[in-house]
Amino acid sequence: MCYTCLSVLDDTLNDEKINKLKGYFLELTPNDRDLITVSKIANALEIDSKTAVKVILKCESEGILQRHFGIRCPNCGMLIKDLSKPSLEGVSLHECYGCDEEINVSEDDIVVLFRLIKVEIPFECGQQRVQSIEERTSIVAQEDTLKVFKTMCEVIISDRNDNRFKAYQEKIDKEKEKKIRRKALKQADRNRKINIMLVIICIIIDILVIYAVYSKYGFSKVSVFTGFTGFIVPFVCNYIFREIFIVDSRRIEEKLLLKE
Repeated sequence: MCYTCLSVLDDTLNDEKINKLKGYFLELTPNDRDLITVSKIANALEIDSKTAVKVILKCESEGILQRHFGIRCPNCGMLIKDLSKPSLEGVSLHECYGCDEEINVSEDDIVVLFRLIKVEIPFECGQQRVQSIEERTSIVAQEDTLKVFKTMCEVIISDRNDNRFKAYQEKIDKEKEKKIRRKALKQADRNRKINIMLVIICIIIDILVIYAVYSKYGFSKVSVFTGFTGFIVPFVCNYIFREIFIVDSRRIEEKLLLKE
């Protein structure tokens, strides 16, 4: 068995499950190797059917398994005929050789089977089990029908598309966040410069006012006015201006995100 090919399952199965799959393939009898189904993989690995379909599809894409079809008895589930294609065209079956009952097969009785084709299994592996399980392995579960298989494939494709859309949406959101962050940093830098200019203007106005008061009233009024402006100017510069022209990029980013 080309076990290295099973490395493609790393994103679907853990190491324990991959080893179980290797063991399952090794123990297959010649009859089993042509009758691999979704339910058998699911039971052997103790996984759900959707995961089993993913495993089988990956093995098929790697050339480990090959798909073929068959017809199961609607009464006992016995595989009663191989098909070259998933169609009942030209097929005439009226009796099951397994349960000896008269049957009327339909499209719902077509099953999906897989054949192990990349195989190098020692002759003795599984030979002792051939006679005891050959009849049992010819029983195909209802969940292995073509109809159910197609439904599971559609679910997987839908999930894959949802994941792709989610990944795309996450990418868009990240790009949007980066754009907003750049905009916030740019705005914060601009506001910082505006604040500096406004502080300089306030200081110049303060100096001019102090000079005007000194010119008109002399030193007696300058000390009082200087104390007053010494409180007002820092308040205006450190609170009012900084609230109007925010310099914290995180706060700006939050406001921009709220607008979005």
